[in-house]
Amino acid sequence: MIQTFVKMDPGPHKYYDTNGKEYTSVSKVLDSLEDPFDVETISRNCAGKGKYVGMSQDQVKELWRLNSEEACNHGTRIHESMERYTKEFKISESDNDLAPVIKEVCQDYIEYKKTYDEICLYHPDYFVAGTADKLLVTKAKAGIIDIA
Repeated sequence: MIQTFVKMDPGPHKYYDTNGKEYTSVSKVLDSLEDPFDVETISRNCAGKGKYVGMSQDQVKELWRLNSEEACNHGTRIHESMERYTKEFKISESDNDLAPVIKEVCQDYIEYKKTYDEICLYHPDYFVAGTADKLLVTKAKAGIIDIA
């Protein structure tokens, strides 16, 4: 049975239990373990050098923003097409270019008794919660997948 005690409010991307207690997201916990990327200093140091020859600092930052946006959109497309395939067992025409990857990854799910998409998991003592892309269950084997 899937838990319903903690759910995510997608607007602010915050987790709350049925009593209104807020949980810290796993993403926020993981982010706190890394130093933030210093865009200003690093872009200033890269501008006009190497593959950035002829580019100002602002142009470097804009290139990075565009690359990040493109990568995020591509990742979202892959994520959504895989989720669609596991629910509908078909690949849409717009996802034909992804078909080999989708089928190869989803082939690994066959051995599982049940799969669940976008499942909220939480720790009741530490008040930490997150959403797993896929929860995989068998009698002998269980797994959690989060596609980064």
